[in-house]
Amino acid sequence: SEISVLESAIRQLKWASDGERECATSDHAGAVTIFVSHSSKDQALAKALVTLLKSALSLPADQIRCSSVDGHRLPVGANTESTLRGEVNAAKILIGLVTPSSLASHFVMFELGARWGGKLFMAPLLCGVAPHELKDPLRLLNSLLATERPQLLQLVDDIARELKIKPQSAAAYSGE
Repeated sequence: SEISVLESAIRQLKWASDGERECATSDHAGAVTIFVSHSSKDQALAKALVTLLKSALSLPADQIRCSSVDGHRLPVGANTESTLRGEVNAAKILIGLVTPSSLASHFVMFELGARWGGKLFMAPLLCGVAPHELKDPLRLLNSLLATERPQLLQLVDDIARELKIKPQSAAAYSGE
């Protein structure tokens, strides 16, 4: 059954041998800037992350896709599979919220795998998972811990640098 899941995913992703990938959102101008890949079981954690990103980076709600968080869900009537697949590849930043639940989620693993395969920027953020528990190829990426304030501040700074924007001062969004 695992092989059939992989074969189905390969057909759906339509990966070409030369590394070209389909982008389902190429015809829609409102591509998201940040895509938060997460398990729906981690909705509260994902919501806190989205709140941090909006406050720290001054991004409007429509620039962040987080499918389990109100205000950041998919548009009504959107084809979930094709929209998510396109946005995973089109977003400038993908934050992988890596938790025990997301490690068990086929969708999260495919989202992270699509970014890895496309050699696109990905920021693994760990919560409830230690770096040594990750398996290759995810283990090969530097990850940050959601439980460590300095590392969350680094995440904000690193994302701002990648987006070429200036973040708010930490005092403005961290409550200090």
